Amino acid sequence: MKQIILQGVSVEQLNELIQEGVRENLKELIDSSKPQQEKFLTRQEAADLLRISLPTLTDYVKRGIITANRISNRVLFKRSDIDQSLKQIEV
Repeated sequence: MKQIILQGVSVEQLNELIQEGVRENLKELIDSSKPQQEKFLTRQEAADLLRISLPTLTDYVKRGIITANRISNRVLFKRSDIDQSLKQIEV
């Protein structure tokens, strides 16, 4: 087991350093646990992200490789769905 020897640090300073470290870690934990707002992409944004053409994107949707969402008269893609599709292709 390692031993740490602190010289020149008062008990109060050590206490403040520990509390600050705990606060930072708690803040990161709270921020990471907040539900993230789902980002929707247009057809063009999705095609640009994947570096493919719009006809290829349409073909991928028809083949079931990528899931499209129809909202009113628009076709939108969830960023998480595109990321999941890419993970499936890599495997």
